[in-house]
Amino acid sequence: MKSLLLLFVLLGFLESCSQEDSLSYNECVVSLATVEQVVSSKDFLLKLDNDTVLYPVDNVVNTFEPVKLGRVLINYTILGKNQANGDYNYAIRLNDATNVVTKEITRFSDVLQDSLGNDPVNVSDCWIGSHFLNIAYSYYGANANHFISLVQIPSIVAGQDADINLELRHNAYGDNSKNLYHNVISFDLRSLQLINTLPVKLMLKVKNLKGADTVYSLVYK
Repeated sequence: MKSLLLLFVLLGFLESCSQEDSLSYNECVVSLATVEQVVSSKDFLLKLDNDTVLYPVDNVVNTFEPVKLGRVLINYTILGKNQANGDYNYAIRLNDATNVVTKEITRFSDVLQDSLGNDPVNVSDCWIGSHFLNIAYSYYGANANHFISLVQIPSIVAGQDADINLELRHNAYGDNSKNLYHNVISFDLRSLQLINTLPVKLMLKVKNLKGADTVYSLVYK
């Protein structure tokens, strides 16, 4: 997820931080997490994609309102390891937090074609964690709202060994500006458990900024 660290820099989310793969005390760390066990705006748990659970005992982000099962970009500092048999692994100071747009998978239909759009979008990183398909992406635009969706389609390439075929769709609504914007989005994969036995092989198709199709293979375990 090295490109994700670059994305955080571009988003102005951090200055000099580590990533969750190299957790250390007294240094700020940036991670993508899922909110769990919300008691209040100041009392909740955060679960990283590697299953590490964090408890913000010192929360300096007064504007952040946690939503259970919501995805969030967090900047935090580890204060200590939980020595008791509790619900978390580390106590932290939460330095910053930004909610990440989270969506469900859309079922393809001819009726939705126009609203889904087919504008190019660049994927710099994609990975699965905490039952979410996370995509770091970029597109050209201005101030207009753009629409990003993940669509389940019948097939991508004949002969490909995939259980589920997906396509990342982008509707720019006619916005042709040349400013490059970066963002991250999470798609909930838990609906796939209802019709498939894990692990599930996924094939993700993306129309990149050059107008060519790029295909990614992932496994949802």
